Amino acid sequence: MTNNEELYSSLSNYLEILPSGCEKIAQMFREGNQDIAFKSINDFSDGIEWFVTITNHLNKNGYTINLEEEQLKMHLQEVNICLNNNDEVMLADLFEYELAPFFENIKIERKLS
Repeated sequence: MTNNEELYSSLSNYLEILPSGCEKIAQMFREGNQDIAFKSINDFSDGIEWFVTITNHLNKNGYTINLEEEQLKMHLQEVNICLNNNDEVMLADLFEYELAPFFENIKIERKLS
């Protein structure tokens, strides 16, 4: 794995764009761009997997990241239910009103040397 400072920087940068990415997915659904929205959800899923892995690594190495994994899992389960039910309205609402604020509230603190 790369240097922890590089991971911290990458995670911070990703966290800055994550809420707006969630809002864009919601907007795509509302504007009728379902194909692009579903592709974006796949990308989102890959990004979240990376995000959780790096968060756990940094938390074990002296950084503090207040990720509430159980709450995230709950949100992702709701997304899966909506996907299975083809409920695009609820998907848009979840991304805009649940996931975007969830990621906006995550704080990352650097390790003190």
